[in-house]
Amino acid sequence: MILGKRPINIFIYCIFALFIYSLFHRIPHLDDAWLGEQVYWLNKDGVVRNVLMKHYFNNHTGILGYHKLTIWIGIIFTNLFGFSLITLKSVSLVSLIVFLAAFYYYTVIINKIVSKQGFLLVAGLFIIAPHVFEFSFVYRPEIPLMAFSFISFIFLDISRNNKRELFFVIVSAIFVGASVLIHLNGLVFISSGIILLLYRKQYKSILIFIAVSISISMIYFVHFNSIQEVIQWGNIISGANSTSLISSDPISVISNLFIRLFNEHYRLFHSPKEITLTIFTILIIIFAFSQLKKQKPGLLLYLLILFLSIAIISINKSSKYSVVYYPYIVLLVIYFSKQHFSTTGRKYILPQNKQSYIFIFFIGLFIVSSLIYDIRLSIQKFSPIQNRNITEKYILPPQTDKTIVAPMHFIFNELENYKEIISLMSFNERQKTEDQLYGDSFFITANSEDIDYLIITDEYWKSLKLPDTTLSYHISNYRIIGREIGQTILVNTKLQN
Repeated sequence: MILGKRPINIFIYCIFALFIYSLFHRIPHLDDAWLGEQVYWLNKDGVVRNVLMKHYFNNHTGILGYHKLTIWIGIIFTNLFGFSLITLKSVSLVSLIVFLAAFYYYTVIINKIVSKQGFLLVAGLFIIAPHVFEFSFVYRPEIPLMAFSFISFIFLDISRNNKRELFFVIVSAIFVGASVLIHLNGLVFISSGIILLLYRKQYKSILIFIAVSISISMIYFVHFNSIQEVIQWGNIISGANSTSLISSDPISVISNLFIRLFNEHYRLFHSPKEITLTIFTILIIIFAFSQLKKQKPGLLLYLLILFLSIAIISINKSSKYSVVYYPYIVLLVIYFSKQHFSTTGRKYILPQNKQSYIFIFFIGLFIVSSLIYDIRLSIQKFSPIQNRNITEKYILPPQTDKTIVAPMHFIFNELENYKEIISLMSFNERQKTEDQLYGDSFFITANSEDIDYLIITDEYWKSLKLPDTTLSYHISNYRIIGREIGQTILVNTKLQN
C-alpha cells in the first residue's frame, strides 16, 4: 500500500493551525487563577498565598507547599510582560517549544532516527494529544516538567560510553532536581535515572546523580522556617491521599502500595482520550518489544520505572500527570514506524502485515478522539473584558474597598481593583471541613464574612443548592441586581441602606 505525503502534510499543517487558533482568547483554566494568584502575592508581598481560597486551610495567610520553580518562572514572566492570563499561560507554551527543540535535537541531530521533514509529523501527532493540546497553554507544571525531565533524559542517555560521562550525568541530575522544584512528581525521574544507570552498569555515576539531584531538590525547602513547618507540610501531603505511604505500620504501607498500583487504571482509562492512548501504547510495546529489547532496552526500562514511580508517588490519579510519559511513548512509535514503514520520494510505503494496519487503525482512533476534544476546547473563548464590564456595570465605586465572591477567573484582570476576590470554589472546598454551606447557609455565611457582592455562575448556583429566583429577588441579606453570560450578580443590601 502506498500513501502520498502531501495529504499527510496538509493534515499536519491543519493540526498546527488548529492549535494556533486555540491560543487566541483561550478560556481560563482553574489553575491559571489558582497558581497565578500565588505568583501575584509572592511577587508583591513575598508570601505565597491564595485569597481566592480564603478560609480553606488558611490559604489566604500562606501556603507551605507550592510548585516552587513553576511559580518562580511565573514571576519572571509577569515582571517582563505584566500580570495577565496570557502571560501566565505562556509559561507552558514556551516550555512546549523548548521541549520540541530538545526532542528535535535528540531524534534528528543526535540519533538520526527522524528526518527533518518527518519531525513535523512527529510534532503534529504529539501536539494533538489532548493533554498536551490543553496544558501547553495552561499555567500548570506538567509541560515544564515534561520539558525539563526529557532534557535530563537526553543527557543521561548520551552519557553512556562517553569520555565526559560524569559531566553529562551531573547536567542530567541538575535538570532532574529542577524537575522536582517544578512539581514534586519530578521525584520519579530520580528513581528512573538511578535504575537506568544501574542497568547500564554506570556505577560510578549513580552516587553523583543521586547527590546532585537531591541537593537541587532540597531547594524546595528554602522557605520553610522550622522543622515544625516541614512536619506540617508532610502531614498535609500524606493526608491528601487515603492510601498514604507514610505510616509506622509496615502492613499498612505495603497494602497501600498495592492499592496505589492497582488504582493506576483510574489515570490510564479515565476517559476516551486516555483510553485510546493507553491501548495504543500497550499495542506499540507488544509489537515493538523484540526490536526495542535489542536496540533500546533502556528506553523500555525507563518508561516502566516512570509508570511504577508515578503510580506510587503521586498523591492522586489525575490523568494530566501522565503527560510525562508522552516523549517516551512517541519514541516507541518512532522505532516501531522505522521498522514497519518506509518512504520513497513523496510516498509512504506500508508493508502488508497485520501489525501495521492495527497500528494505523488505533492511531486513527487516537487522532479522531483527540480532535473531538481539541476542537471543543478551541472554540471556547474568553476575554478578561467580560470581568471589566461586570465591574463597571454593577459594582459601586470605589471597588478597592469591596470584597466579592466570584469565579476563579475573575482575578483577570481585576485583582488589583478589589479589596478581596474570593472564589466560589472555596465554598465547595470548605464543605470538607465545615458545616453545610448550601442554600440559605451560603448567604448567611457570606454576610457574616462581610461579602459585598456575589457573582455566581449557573453551575455553582446548582452545586450550592441555591433557590430558584427571578430578578429583583431578595435572598437572605442579598438582592439580585443582574445577569451576565451565565452568571447571577447579587449585592449585599447593607450597601444600599
